[in-house]
Amino acid sequence: MLPVVAQPNLSDISPASQLPIFTLRQSLFGAYPFLKPNIAKFVDIDVSQGPSKPDPPRPRFLVIHQVKCPGSSPAHSRHPAIASFLDVPRLFQGDSKASALRGRLPDDQSRLHAKNDANVSFIIYRSYDCMQYHASVLESLQKSLAASSSVDHLSGVFILARDAGPAVPEREHMEINSGHLINTIEAVKAAEPSDQALLSGWDREQNMLAPYLHFYHVRQLLRNPGIPTLSEHQSQHMGLLLDYLDDQFGDEYEEAEMLFVEGYVNRKHLHKLFGPREVLATTKDGYLTAVVARYPPLPGSDSIRLECETWEFDGRFSKHTKNITISWPKSDSGMDKVPIKSLSTFPLRLDQTGLEERLKKRGELFWQLRERRFVNYTAPRESLEFQMQNGRYMVDTNTYRHFSGNPSNPTTTDPVGEYLPPELVQLDSPPPGPFTLLLPPTIYGFGFHDKAWRKLAVEYISEIAWNTGAFDMLVLPAESKDVLAALVAGYIPSTQNIPGQGHGVVILLHGGPGTGKTFTAEALADLGRKPLYRLTSSDIGTDLAKIEKNFDKAFHLGSVWDAVILLEECDVFLEQKQVTDFSRNAVVSVILQALDRYEGIFILTSNRVALLDEALKSRVRVAIEFKLDKEARHELWSNAIRSLHSEHNDADGPIAFDDLNQHIPALAQSELTAFEEFHGSKLPKYAILSHTWGYDEVTIQEWSDPTSVSHKSGFKKIIATCQQAKMNDYSYAWVDTNCIDKSSSAELTEAINSMFAWYTQASVRYAYLSDIPTFKPLSYAEQFRQSRWFKRGWTLQELLAPEQVEFYAADWSLIGTKASLVREIASATGISIKYLCPKERSAGLIQNDWVQSLYTLVHEASVAERMSWLSRRETTRIEDMAYCMLGLFGIHMPLVYGEGPRAFMRLQEEILKSSDDHSLFCWSWATGETQGSLLSPRPHSFLEASRYEREQSKTRPLPYTMTNAGLSIRLPLIHCWSSYIAALNVQIAGDARHVGPWTQSSPLANYTRCQAGALLSFGHRDSFMAIETFPPNRFSESDSVLVICPPQDDDAAGTEWVQKFLQVDAGFAGATLVRFTMPKERIETIVFAVTTTESGSSLSPRWHYCNITRSLLSLGVYGLTMEALGSEKAFEFVKRAIRDPQYAGTVNQSFEDRSMTVDIAKSEFLTTTASVLKHIHIDFKPRATELDIESGRLKYKR
Repeated sequence: MLPVVAQPNLSDISPASQLPIFTLRQSLFGAYPFLKPNIAKFVDIDVSQGPSKPDPPRPRFLVIHQVKCPGSSPAHSRHPAIASFLDVPRLFQGDSKASALRGRLPDDQSRLHAKNDANVSFIIYRSYDCMQYHASVLESLQKSLAASSSVDHLSGVFILARDAGPAVPEREHMEINSGHLINTIEAVKAAEPSDQALLSGWDREQNMLAPYLHFYHVRQLLRNPGIPTLSEHQSQHMGLLLDYLDDQFGDEYEEAEMLFVEGYVNRKHLHKLFGPREVLATTKDGYLTAVVARYPPLPGSDSIRLECETWEFDGRFSKHTKNITISWPKSDSGMDKVPIKSLSTFPLRLDQTGLEERLKKRGELFWQLRERRFVNYTAPRESLEFQMQNGRYMVDTNTYRHFSGNPSNPTTTDPVGEYLPPELVQLDSPPPGPFTLLLPPTIYGFGFHDKAWRKLAVEYISEIAWNTGAFDMLVLPAESKDVLAALVAGYIPSTQNIPGQGHGVVILLHGGPGTGKTFTAEALADLGRKPLYRLTSSDIGTDLAKIEKNFDKAFHLGSVWDAVILLEECDVFLEQKQVTDFSRNAVVSVILQALDRYEGIFILTSNRVALLDEALKSRVRVAIEFKLDKEARHELWSNAIRSLHSEHNDADGPIAFDDLNQHIPALAQSELTAFEEFHGSKLPKYAILSHTWGYDEVTIQEWSDPTSVSHKSGFKKIIATCQQAKMNDYSYAWVDTNCIDKSSSAELTEAINSMFAWYTQASVRYAYLSDIPTFKPLSYAEQFRQSRWFKRGWTLQELLAPEQVEFYAADWSLIGTKASLVREIASATGISIKYLCPKERSAGLIQNDWVQSLYTLVHEASVAERMSWLSRRETTRIEDMAYCMLGLFGIHMPLVYGEGPRAFMRLQEEILKSSDDHSLFCWSWATGETQGSLLSPRPHSFLEASRYEREQSKTRPLPYTMTNAGLSIRLPLIHCWSSYIAALNVQIAGDARHVGPWTQSSPLANYTRCQAGALLSFGHRDSFMAIETFPPNRFSESDSVLVICPPQDDDAAGTEWVQKFLQVDAGFAGATLVRFTMPKERIETIVFAVTTTESGSSLSPRWHYCNITRSLLSLGVYGLTMEALGSEKAFEFVKRAIRDPQYAGTVNQSFEDRSMTVDIAKSEFLTTTASVLKHIHIDFKPRATELDIESGRLKYKR
């Protein structure tokens, strides 16, 4: 039964009368003549044959129009909160602003009857906002010409002349009403497992919101379900649903599909991109990953939030949920159409670049890594620091969990309690479907180069290419090679059966440096296809407890992974026990006990075999001495050239191998370049290289096989350094690229913290400028100053640490020394000559420069000045901007690569612990509102800080500390402009100005619209009744401070001459006119102005004032308004008074009674917003006194 209107002629009802519309119930077919068109439209039944021959009931749907009105305005206060209608609501002719949005057919019981009718397949609810609709038709309301008493007093006098247009729904949702339709969809869902996944959650509340995103993605499946068992009635229900979607949203769906095919998406269709069980491409920690969206997003939301699934692995595969938020790209915020791939997350099905194949390949590789696997890792990073992570890794998740102390890898997802069954894990191939796409992009592996667990990108993992041929190239007697091969390939167990003693194999390789001991160990490990676990002094440590722990760890891992353990320079730890050295004896005992428990192959290398403890020698199975004599070198070079010949590609260019073979005898006569390690006082004289790193450097690992890297420019650079050192009679040279094992975090930390000392202790330093081809005496200067060497962070300490530096071009032609090039270096770096000049007098310096630079050390520069040198430079890794300054500040701290900008903050915190130099706080203060620290967030903020120096006073600053709440410091405060300035123990070099930051956000900038300027403090002003300024708002009543700053545009509003008056030009910073009102109606008008003069690289302010009271009176000016100052004569006079200090002084002296005295302090105070604070005292007296500007003193209000 449907509610019908009792009056057939609805137009007779006056909507403006606001009378209730009465309804009644009668038979559906009794109201047939009137309701025929409406029934056909809203309930979809056949009415063409009349009531006498009703057809069998067919599925139909009902549309309910709901009008909502909050009643938040007087005109809407009488409207119902919710009203339902069967037709589209609108306003009608004669309606006013107080009329409710409504339809002609109110819904009385239709919805209730429909809910009990199984043939009503679904109900559509369309919602409308009454107030928004009124706002949209406001222009159609006409003002009545005459007031009428019949109009409601709330309606006003605006009346509609004709019916307004139909309201547009702001929202639509669907309610599935019929069990037949529900059963039909569930039948399709149960047909196939894939269909079950796609239709899972189809009836969720958010899926019932238009434009019905879940139905949009599965509509083709519902249209062609492929289920022959669907009844005709079920098919009719499904067809009705699909017909409604096509009729109402078909064009919208088609528009979205066409846009997606083109690879684009707009804001309107963004939500339609993501369907149920959609495989999405996104990123995690910078790596491409895939996830599966469980359901479509909520329609209409500004940002899309998807509940997704992925797989994690911590020894077993577990399914996790992850929430992903997708927003419109910020870079394209003003565009309505963007490429789909510009989104942070997008459907993988729409990719055309092979991402799915890439993810599948990576997932298959991850499946192989579920079990222990020894792999090679090669990440194609551009920066050399990232390449240092490359090498061989053991991927063993169970062992990682054991050593990391975590039961599983930390993730940002939540487990859902679903694990991959063990029987599937045992299969060679991964499960079908998207499983392989969803596997993690990274896995933890143990790096044998740095003894650390690292997160590896799976796609950069590959099989190890074993270099079994390296063993054949060993220059050893045949019988020694046979024994070594037998020990490693299937090593011979010990014949001794001693309780508590292990059955491992101990091999001792001894000989001079560079004779091939380490290379032999590496060749043996590759021959046996085993990992090589190298132990150095930095890996083991010096503390007894740590030594035991590290050896136990190494032997445990060696046993689990069947690794060859190599202890280099073993004499450092296993030197002969001494009666008086109990600590060394304990170390030897600990190592020997650990060695006895080891079951694998243990290789020792030593340069000093005679010093080894006898107990160790008794445990050695095989000992081989390495002698690199002439015959051995001849064989070594022959092997190297033969290997080069076999690997040479003619496309790389011809190589004269015959010529190389002819030079083998000469090469055999030459001593080879090799590593040698020194400790403590045994350090010999050495040369050191300073250079900028390129992409072709040679690492310490690569140096073990020089023939493979001899073509690299980095190799040639090292050889040239050694040759130059030999020419200068030095037997040793140090180069950071291959003398630091960057794969060892302990060695890298020690090296960086010691770098300043190493460059200081070197006998000679070579600065190699690779971007200068050769030295040209007549045109080198400009190219020298522009060299990249002066722009890199690490070369700063390499320039300042040593007294003598020799600069070489790319061809190793000498450019000059630091002493002879000091002026060019100072120009290129911004470093004062006094920090560059050596103790000996430079021939290029005149006498005054020499006196100033004598005995000056770099550590005497203020912290701010040293930071300013860094601000001109850059490093590849952001952390190195801090680490490269450790030596320049004489501090040590651990390195934490990956901490980003935090490294620079830690550097400043370390400086605070050892220095009371307040110039650390003198950086550029252009920061955001969230900046709450006196420490700089970045090095480049010190760019203009070289002029700040410590105040030369006898009183030392109070100590300060870093706490968990931040910096705790006590400073004098100056009250200024409703804020405070903290007085630092810093002054401007060669100037009288002092420095300090605002302690809180000063209202100066907001109140006066001035970002910086001059501040005048008047001190006590009891004698002034009132102070007015022009431009206005330039005086703070609370602390008697006047601001003089560059004028703003809104200050210049007015006549043309006022704009000219306020215009800033060269030498003029700003001016303010002040009108003082005193007792007995005495008025004095003074202009305060600031002019500027150049002082080095900055401008120094010059203050002056001019009492223009009588001059203005003589010109007929009696106030400070623009109208009062509007005459041309007044403008010319004031302009000259503010821009010409001498003229202003003449005017001041012209007063007959000398009734005003002014004291201006000699010193100034520079704030961190570049404002300059200066104190002034003005006194108006009945008699004149002599004016002495120079007699003022700096007075601080504490």
